[in-house]
Amino acid sequence: MSKGKRKISDDQIHDYDDPINMTPKNLKLGFWVARNKRRLYRALVIFLGLIAFGTVAYAVYGVIEYNTIGREREKITLYSSGGVDISDYREQNRPEDLRISTPRSLAGGSETDLTVRISNPNEKQYAYFDFCFINSENEACGSDFILPQDQKDLALLNSTLGTGGEIRFVIKRILWQKLKAYEVPDWTVFKEQRLNFEVDDAQFSTYTNEVAYLEFSVSNNTSFSYFSVPFDIFIRQGDKVMAINRYVVYDFLSRSTRSVRLLWPEGEARGGNIEIIPNLNILDDSIYRPYSAPEN
Repeated sequence: MSKGKRKISDDQIHDYDDPINMTPKNLKLGFWVARNKRRLYRALVIFLGLIAFGTVAYAVYGVIEYNTIGREREKITLYSSGGVDISDYREQNRPEDLRISTPRSLAGGSETDLTVRISNPNEKQYAYFDFCFINSENEACGSDFILPQDQKDLALLNSTLGTGGEIRFVIKRILWQKLKAYEVPDWTVFKEQRLNFEVDDAQFSTYTNEVAYLEFSVSNNTSFSYFSVPFDIFIRQGDKVMAINRYVVYDFLSRSTRSVRLLWPEGEARGGNIEIIPNLNILDDSIYRPYSAPEN
Protein backbone atom coordinates (compact mmCIF):
# COMPACT_ATOMS: atom_id res chain seq x y z
CA MET A 1 0.00 0.00 0.00
CA SER A 2 1.37 3.44 -0.93
CA LYS A 3 2.04 5.96 1.75
CA GLY A 4 -0.86 8.33 2.70
CA LYS A 5 -3.64 6.05 1.38
CA ARG A 6 -6.10 4.38 3.65
CA LYS A 7 -7.38 0.92 2.97
CA ILE A 8 -11.23 0.51 3.01
CA SER A 9 -12.44 -2.82 4.23
CA ASP A 10 -15.29 -4.83 2.71
CA ASP A 11 -17.37 -4.28 5.83
CA GLN A 12 -17.08 -0.53 5.45
CA ILE A 13 -18.20 -0.72 1.80
CA HIS A 14 -21.15 -2.86 2.75
CA ASP A 15 -22.19 -0.54 5.55
CA TYR A 16 -21.84 2.64 3.47
CA ASP A 17 -25.06 4.73 3.33
CA ASP A 18 -25.40 6.87 0.17
CA PRO A 19 -27.00 10.19 1.29
CA ILE A 20 -28.60 10.88 -2.18
CA ASN A 21 -29.48 7.26 -3.05
CA MET A 22 -27.69 7.43 -6.41
CA THR A 23 -28.65 4.03 -7.80
CA PRO A 24 -28.62 3.06 -11.48
CA LYS A 25 -32.45 3.00 -11.43
CA ASN A 26 -32.61 6.55 -10.11
CA LEU A 27 -30.06 7.69 -12.65
CA LYS A 28 -32.21 6.31 -15.48
CA LEU A 29 -35.32 8.03 -14.08
CA GLY A 30 -33.55 11.37 -13.79
CA PHE A 31 -32.22 11.05 -17.32
CA TRP A 32 -35.72 10.30 -18.69
CA VAL A 33 -37.18 13.31 -16.87
CA ALA A 34 -34.48 15.55 -18.29
CA ARG A 35 -35.13 14.33 -21.84
CA ASN A 36 -38.95 14.69 -21.59
CA LYS A 37 -39.09 17.95 -19.69
CA ARG A 38 -41.03 19.80 -22.42
CA ARG A 39 -43.55 16.99 -22.87
CA LEU A 40 -44.19 16.86 -19.14
CA TYR A 41 -44.69 20.62 -19.05
CA ARG A 42 -47.12 20.46 -21.99
CA ALA A 43 -49.10 17.64 -20.36
CA LEU A 44 -49.35 19.64 -17.14
CA VAL A 45 -50.64 22.70 -19.04
CA ILE A 46 -53.25 20.61 -20.87
CA PHE A 47 -54.37 18.99 -17.62
CA LEU A 48 -54.78 22.35 -15.88
CA GLY A 49 -56.58 23.75 -18.96
CA LEU A 50 -59.10 20.90 -18.87
CA ILE A 51 -59.77 21.56 -15.21
CA ALA A 52 -60.29 25.29 -15.92
CA PHE A 53 -62.60 24.56 -18.89
CA GLY A 54 -64.67 22.11 -16.85
CA THR A 55 -65.02 24.66 -14.04
CA VAL A 56 -66.16 27.43 -16.41
CA ALA A 57 -68.57 25.10 -18.26
CA TYR A 58 -70.14 23.98 -15.00
CA ALA A 59 -70.54 27.59 -13.88
CA VAL A 60 -72.24 28.57 -17.18
CA TYR A 61 -74.54 25.54 -16.96
CA GLY A 62 -75.47 26.53 -13.41
CA VAL A 63 -76.41 30.07 -14.48
CA ILE A 64 -78.52 28.85 -17.42
CA GLU A 65 -80.23 26.14 -15.39
CA TYR A 66 -81.10 28.56 -12.59
CA ASN A 67 -82.59 31.15 -14.93
CA THR A 68 -84.72 28.58 -16.78
CA ILE A 69 -86.12 26.16 -14.21
CA GLY A 70 -84.11 26.80 -11.06
CA ARG A 71 -86.15 29.77 -9.86
CA GLU A 72 -89.41 27.88 -10.08
CA ARG A 73 -87.86 24.88 -8.34
CA GLU A 74 -86.51 27.21 -5.66
CA LYS A 75 -89.98 28.61 -5.14
CA ILE A 76 -91.45 25.13 -4.79
CA THR A 77 -88.66 24.13 -2.42
CA LEU A 78 -89.36 27.21 -0.33
CA TYR A 79 -93.00 26.22 -0.03
CA SER A 80 -92.03 22.65 0.83
CA SER A 81 -89.48 23.68 3.46
CA GLY A 82 -92.15 25.84 5.08
CA GLY A 83 -94.36 22.83 5.58
CA VAL A 84 -96.77 23.65 2.71
CA ASP A 85 -97.77 20.83 0.40
CA ILE A 86 -96.71 21.43 -3.24
CA SER A 87 -100.18 20.39 -4.36
CA ASP A 88 -101.58 23.40 -2.47
CA TYR A 89 -99.19 25.69 -4.34
CA ARG A 90 -100.30 24.24 -7.67
CA GLU A 91 -103.94 24.47 -6.68
CA GLN A 92 -103.57 28.17 -5.87
CA ASN A 93 -102.16 28.79 -9.37
CA ARG A 94 -104.64 26.60 -11.21
CA PRO A 95 -106.92 28.61 -13.54
CA GLU A 96 -110.63 28.74 -12.94
CA ASP A 97 -112.76 26.66 -15.29
CA LEU A 98 -114.44 28.27 -18.28
CA ARG A 99 -118.05 29.24 -17.76
CA ILE A 100 -120.31 27.74 -20.40
CA SER A 101 -123.91 28.59 -21.21
CA THR A 102 -126.54 26.42 -22.89
CA PRO A 103 -125.66 25.67 -26.54
CA ARG A 104 -128.06 26.46 -29.38
CA SER A 105 -128.56 25.25 -32.93
CA LEU A 106 -129.76 27.41 -35.82
CA ALA A 107 -131.11 25.60 -38.85
CA GLY A 108 -130.17 26.94 -42.25
CA GLY A 109 -131.17 24.71 -45.17
CA SER A 110 -129.48 21.31 -45.00
CA GLU A 111 -126.83 22.57 -42.57
CA THR A 112 -126.90 23.78 -38.99
CA ASP A 113 -125.02 26.59 -37.27
CA LEU A 114 -124.09 25.93 -33.64
CA THR A 115 -123.26 28.46 -30.96
CA VAL A 116 -122.53 28.65 -27.23
CA ARG A 117 -121.44 31.50 -24.99
CA ILE A 118 -118.26 30.89 -23.00
CA SER A 119 -116.46 33.12 -20.49
CA ASN A 120 -112.91 33.08 -19.15
CA PRO A 121 -112.81 34.56 -15.60
CA ASN A 122 -109.01 34.41 -15.36
CA GLU A 123 -107.09 37.68 -15.49
CA LYS A 124 -103.72 36.33 -16.62
CA GLN A 125 -104.48 33.03 -18.34
CA TYR A 126 -105.79 32.20 -21.78
CA ALA A 127 -106.66 28.86 -23.33
CA TYR A 128 -106.61 26.80 -26.50
CA PHE A 129 -109.18 24.03 -26.60
CA ASP A 130 -110.84 21.34 -28.69
CA PHE A 131 -114.61 21.08 -28.39
CA CYS A 132 -117.62 19.15 -29.64
CA PHE A 133 -121.33 19.80 -29.95
CA ILE A 134 -123.05 16.47 -29.30
CA ASN A 135 -126.56 15.46 -30.33
CA SER A 136 -127.60 11.88 -29.49
CA GLU A 137 -124.77 9.80 -31.01
CA ASN A 138 -123.58 12.43 -33.49
CA GLU A 139 -121.09 15.19 -32.89
CA ALA A 140 -119.60 18.21 -34.64
CA CYS A 141 -116.16 19.29 -33.42
CA GLY A 142 -113.67 22.10 -33.79
CA SER A 143 -110.91 24.10 -32.10
CA ASP A 144 -110.87 27.60 -30.69
CA PHE A 145 -109.23 29.94 -28.17
CA ILE A 146 -110.32 32.38 -25.50
CA LEU A 147 -108.39 35.38 -24.20
CA PRO A 148 -108.06 36.47 -20.54
CA GLN A 149 -111.25 37.92 -19.01
CA ASP A 150 -113.02 37.40 -22.33
CA GLN A 151 -116.58 36.43 -23.17
CA LYS A 152 -117.37 35.17 -26.64
CA ASP A 153 -120.12 33.46 -28.58
CA LEU A 154 -118.29 30.50 -30.03
CA ALA A 155 -119.72 29.60 -33.45
CA LEU A 156 -119.41 26.41 -35.50
CA LEU A 157 -120.90 27.03 -38.93
CA ASN A 158 -122.34 24.69 -41.55
CA SER A 159 -122.40 21.53 -39.45
CA THR A 160 -124.47 18.45 -40.30
CA LEU A 161 -125.43 17.77 -36.69
CA GLY A 162 -129.11 18.61 -37.12
CA THR A 163 -131.45 20.40 -34.74
CA GLY A 164 -133.37 17.47 -33.26
CA GLY A 165 -132.86 16.41 -29.66
CA GLU A 166 -130.85 17.94 -26.86
CA ILE A 167 -127.48 19.43 -27.79
CA ARG A 168 -124.55 19.29 -25.38
CA PHE A 169 -121.28 21.20 -25.54
CA VAL A 170 -118.16 19.39 -24.36
CA ILE A 171 -114.53 20.57 -24.14
CA LYS A 172 -112.43 17.56 -25.12
CA ARG A 173 -109.01 19.03 -24.40
CA ILE A 174 -107.81 22.37 -23.04
CA LEU A 175 -104.34 23.92 -22.85
CA TRP A 176 -103.93 26.83 -20.48
CA GLN A 177 -101.22 29.44 -21.03
CA LYS A 178 -100.17 32.25 -18.68
CA LEU A 179 -99.45 35.78 -19.81
CA LYS A 180 -95.77 36.68 -19.62
CA ALA A 181 -95.37 39.86 -17.63
CA TYR A 182 -92.36 41.06 -19.63
CA GLU A 183 -94.36 40.71 -22.88
CA VAL A 184 -97.76 41.87 -21.63
CA PRO A 185 -97.26 44.20 -18.65
CA ASP A 186 -100.83 45.55 -18.92
CA TRP A 187 -103.39 43.26 -20.56
CA THR A 188 -106.08 45.94 -20.93
CA VAL A 189 -103.73 48.28 -22.81
CA PHE A 190 -102.30 45.39 -24.87
CA LYS A 191 -105.79 44.31 -25.94
CA GLU A 192 -107.04 47.81 -26.78
CA GLN A 193 -103.97 48.50 -28.92
CA ARG A 194 -104.58 45.40 -31.07
CA LEU A 195 -108.38 45.04 -31.26
CA ASN A 196 -109.26 48.62 -32.13
CA PHE A 197 -111.49 47.89 -35.13
CA GLU A 198 -114.39 50.18 -36.03
CA VAL A 199 -117.46 48.91 -37.90
CA ASP A 200 -119.72 51.47 -39.61
CA ASP A 201 -122.93 51.50 -41.67
CA ALA A 202 -123.86 47.85 -41.13
CA GLN A 203 -127.16 47.26 -42.95
CA PHE A 204 -128.95 44.95 -45.34
CA SER A 205 -129.46 46.12 -48.91
CA THR A 206 -131.50 44.60 -51.74
CA TYR A 207 -130.60 45.19 -55.38
CA THR A 208 -132.33 44.39 -58.66
CA ASN A 209 -131.95 40.64 -58.13
CA GLU A 210 -134.08 40.97 -54.97
CA VAL A 211 -131.38 39.19 -52.92
CA ALA A 212 -130.30 40.65 -49.57
CA TYR A 213 -126.68 41.64 -48.97
CA LEU A 214 -125.12 42.68 -45.70
CA GLU A 215 -122.97 45.74 -46.26
CA PHE A 216 -120.62 47.49 -43.87
CA SER A 217 -117.20 49.12 -43.65
CA VAL A 218 -114.52 48.19 -41.14
CA SER A 219 -111.45 50.21 -40.19
CA ASN A 220 -108.22 48.95 -38.67
CA ASN A 221 -107.38 51.73 -36.24
CA THR A 222 -104.44 49.86 -34.72
CA SER A 223 -100.73 50.26 -35.39
CA PHE A 224 -100.56 46.65 -36.54
CA SER A 225 -101.16 44.98 -39.89
CA TYR A 226 -102.65 41.48 -40.03
CA PHE A 227 -102.50 38.66 -42.53
CA SER A 228 -106.20 37.99 -41.92
CA VAL A 229 -108.87 39.12 -39.48
CA PRO A 230 -111.98 36.92 -39.04
CA PHE A 231 -115.18 38.75 -38.07
CA ASP A 232 -118.07 36.83 -36.50
CA ILE A 233 -121.43 38.35 -37.47
CA PHE A 234 -124.52 37.86 -35.30
CA ILE A 235 -128.13 38.84 -35.77
CA ARG A 236 -129.63 39.25 -32.30
CA GLN A 237 -133.03 39.82 -30.87
CA GLY A 238 -132.18 41.01 -27.40
CA ASP A 239 -129.60 38.56 -26.10
CA LYS A 240 -130.81 35.74 -28.33
CA VAL A 241 -128.76 34.83 -31.41
CA MET A 242 -130.99 34.44 -34.47
CA ALA A 243 -128.39 33.99 -37.24
CA ILE A 244 -124.61 33.66 -37.56
CA ASN A 245 -122.12 34.31 -40.34
CA ARG A 246 -118.40 34.94 -40.70
CA TYR A 247 -116.31 37.16 -42.96
CA VAL A 248 -112.50 37.27 -43.20
CA VAL A 249 -110.60 40.41 -44.20
CA TYR A 250 -107.22 39.46 -45.68
CA ASP A 251 -104.08 41.61 -45.65
CA PHE A 252 -105.68 44.13 -43.34
CA LEU A 253 -103.13 46.94 -43.11
CA SER A 254 -102.79 49.39 -40.27
CA ARG A 255 -104.93 52.58 -40.58
CA SER A 256 -106.84 51.17 -43.54
CA THR A 257 -110.58 50.72 -44.21
CA ARG A 258 -112.36 47.96 -46.11
CA SER A 259 -115.87 47.92 -47.56
CA VAL A 260 -117.68 44.59 -47.33
CA ARG A 261 -120.68 43.23 -49.23
CA LEU A 262 -121.81 39.79 -48.07
CA LEU A 263 -124.62 37.80 -49.68
CA TRP A 264 -126.81 36.73 -46.75
CA PRO A 265 -130.56 36.52 -47.38
CA GLU A 266 -131.13 34.38 -44.26
CA GLY A 267 -129.72 37.13 -42.06
CA GLU A 268 -132.21 39.71 -43.21
CA ALA A 269 -135.06 37.22 -42.98
CA ARG A 270 -134.33 36.51 -39.30
CA GLY A 271 -134.37 40.20 -38.39
CA GLY A 272 -132.69 41.85 -35.42
CA ASN A 273 -129.66 43.90 -34.44
CA ILE A 274 -126.41 43.37 -36.34
CA GLU A 275 -123.29 42.72 -34.26
CA ILE A 276 -119.86 42.31 -35.92
CA ILE A 277 -116.99 41.17 -33.66
CA PRO A 278 -113.33 40.40 -34.52
CA ASN A 279 -112.38 36.84 -33.54
CA LEU A 280 -108.62 37.39 -33.48
CA ASN A 281 -106.02 35.71 -31.28
CA ILE A 282 -103.78 38.70 -30.60
CA LEU A 283 -101.42 36.53 -28.49
CA ASP A 284 -100.40 34.56 -31.60
CA ASP A 285 -97.35 36.22 -33.17
CA SER A 286 -98.00 34.57 -36.55
CA ILE A 287 -101.05 36.75 -37.29
CA TYR A 288 -99.03 39.96 -37.59
CA ARG A 289 -97.65 41.16 -40.89
CA PRO A 290 -94.05 42.40 -40.59
CA TYR A 291 -93.55 46.08 -41.19
CA SER A 292 -92.28 47.05 -44.62
CA ALA A 293 -91.30 50.52 -45.74
CA PRO A 294 -93.50 51.98 -48.50
CA GLU A 295 -92.07 52.00 -51.98
CA ASN A 296 -91.10 55.37 -53.46
